[in-house]
Order: sequence, then C-alpha cells, then structure tokens
Amino acid sequence: MRRRNAAKREAGAAEETVDGTTLDALGPALRTALDGRADLDVEALHHALERMERDPALAAKSRVVELRFFAGLTIEQTAEALARSTASIKRDWEFCRA
Repeated sequence: MRRRNAAKREAGAAEETVDGTTLDALGPALRTALDGRADLDVEALHHALERMERDPALAAKSRVVELRFFAGLTIEQTAEALARSTASIKRDWEFCRA
C-alpha cells in the first residue's frame, strides 16, 4: 500500500537532476547510506555528494547529508549549524533519504 501511495505522489513530480543526471542515477551509494545499511561504499557516496554540490539547487541538501551522516548531528544541531529551520532540514533529509 505504501508503495502504491508513493507512486501516486510521485506521478506528477518533476525529476530532480544533478548535472543532467537524475538523482536515481547517482547510484545506490547515496540511497544505501541514507537507509543506514552496513554495506556502504563511502567513496561512491562522496562522489554522489560532490555531484550534488555542483548543482546550486541541491548543494544545501548535500550539506545536510554531510552533517547528519558523517558528523552525526541531529536535525536540531544541523539546523543550528546551517542557520536554517528544523522544518527545512527535515524536508531536505527526507528528500535525500527518498
């Protein structure tokens, strides 16, 4: 049921890209890292985040991932570090995890 509802929500959504590459094509490293799996390819994650940083629309999202994943900050700590609201950090984190 969740999968079906997710498909409904995403049906009309514009595809986000990084340097002309869709986020899905960034590879499993980013999705794996954000899902908390142990078989993480840190180098591939690093390259995916670098590509995200080159896109001004996604640069802030990549910074959230860096602080949350690598530094281990909470949502509140990340919001404080980036001088942004906790709601915007939550949205960016959920976007990257999806």
